[in-house]
Amino acid sequence: MPRRFVPALLGALLLVAGCELLEEKPSTSLDVHFTFKIKATDEGGRGVAGTQINLGKATKGETDASGFASVTLSGQPGKVAPLTIKCPAGFASPEKTLNVTLTQLASGSPVPVFETRCTALVRSVVVGIRTENGPGLPIIYLGKEIGRTDASGAAHVVLNLPPDETASLLLDTSNAPALRPQNPSIVFKVGRRDELLLLEQKFVVFQRRIATKAVSRPTPL
Repeated sequence: MPRRFVPALLGALLLVAGCELLEEKPSTSLDVHFTFKIKATDEGGRGVAGTQINLGKATKGETDASGFASVTLSGQPGKVAPLTIKCPAGFASPEKTLNVTLTQLASGSPVPVFETRCTALVRSVVVGIRTENGPGLPIIYLGKEIGRTDASGAAHVVLNLPPDETASLLLDTSNAPALRPQNPSIVFKVGRRDELLLLEQKFVVFQRRIATKAVSRPTPL
């Protein structure tokens, strides 16, 4: 067997052995019952409900509305439980396991809390648009109208977009040919958190000049 496969194989065997020890081996008088909490949060530090905590094929808990779950594991002190975190729909789960070491706590000790991160796959972006000389303009995103400026030239739209994506909104001036510039685009980049963006666009009203020709009059004698 090539040497480079030995560490990976050994790690896999230890992971399987740890799960089997905690899941299948009958409890003994030497085992500890380790109770702890897991807090699942998003990038903004808000709790993520419905996050499952699994040990092997067994589900050991699920986070509540505040993002907390209480978990109890039994096994020999010092053994490591490789917990798999499964975040709810709309979130990416951590790639690595959350490794918890079984510990005999002293009486009256606070319950340990372990944190894990669920990464949102989309961000909610509220885009506020204020225009000068731009009332009643359709706001176009990916070829579809998603809003329209009011009589004062203001509007707001809500978009759900992936983090770090660059988005573009077009202000349709097809029915306002006197405005300059025509059909301008407002470009912005989505952050890693839900956010409010305020964007401005100034229009100039183009006034066409009508050339006049002087009327020739007879010269008096």
